[in-house]
Amino acid sequence: MGIIVKEHGVTGNRGSDTVRVLYDTGAGSSFVRRDIADILGDTATAARPMRFMMADGQEGFTADRIISLDIDVDGTSLMYPFYVVEDLAEELIIGADMMQKWKITLDLDNEAVSIDPRALYLRA
Repeated sequence: MGIIVKEHGVTGNRGSDTVRVLYDTGAGSSFVRRDIADILGDTATAARPMRFMMADGQEGFTADRIISLDIDVDGTSLMYPFYVVEDLAEELIIGADMMQKWKITLDLDNEAVSIDPRALYLRA
């Protein structure tokens, strides 16, 4: 498992802000804390509530809201849906799901984030 923390500009349908983003290869999904989501835009009800387990196997949390956010990663705008979580320890977590979609790789030694340009070729 690897993690990197960066600050990125994030935009929703109601506003923008700079937030602390945790890149977490151990998280299967991507999340945003409720107070941040409320500032950035409108949330929607998820198709069904999702239950997530903590990495240590202990009790997890449930998310029943989602929000679509646009994240500026070093000048590249990436849109992705995030689960909204009330008491998330971080402001925003980019998990393995988003890293796979956008072919984001982490250089843990240099605390660097890169995006494979081929993932951007056919984006909207």
